[in-house]
Amino acid sequence: VILTAHHDSRPFTPGASDDASGVAVMLAFIKNCFDAESTFPVRYLFADCEEEGCQGAEVYAEQVYRANLMKEIRGVVNLDAVGWPNLCLIVRDRGAIMDEGLTRLAAEALGEKGYKAEQVRSRTGKSNHTPFAVRGVPSLWYSDYPNYIRHSVIDNAFNIDYPTMELVAGSLRTVFQRFGQGGS
Repeated sequence: VILTAHHDSRPFTPGASDDASGVAVMLAFIKNCFDAESTFPVRYLFADCEEEGCQGAEVYAEQVYRANLMKEIRGVVNLDAVGWPNLCLIVRDRGAIMDEGLTRLAAEALGEKGYKAEQVRSRTGKSNHTPFAVRGVPSLWYSDYPNYIRHSVIDNAFNIDYPTMELVAGSLRTVFQRFGQGGS
């Protein structure tokens, strides 16, 4: 299972929500050893150039594909802008449809933590999961919509909602525990 976030931002924007928040949640996931509770090995993809067409994830997915290893990937979980209080689950982007089972599993995990995540379609494009999803890898996309600070000069640490990031990390723990155990 791949857990991914991107570490770039748009020019002249701090990028705290999009996507330092996703990177921070991944680092918390690693620090707290939540991957040890997963039913599958976890690989971390800290991708670059997501804001430039997902170039980092595209290159990595192409390498995996050419090595005939795509079938080894059981799922991709993408954290893209998870530091804003209107967290949602994206069910479709410009190039791919997210996995219904993984989306349901994430919605249930968030619900158990008292949060009802809206499930929405991305209007803007794609993200790090897309190069895998278009090749048939089940994908899940945590994000926020709408996010009025994204790609702006006020996308900074003062405007981040840290409880939302904690919620994402906690729900991911549940998703990774249940993934492959009939949960998806």
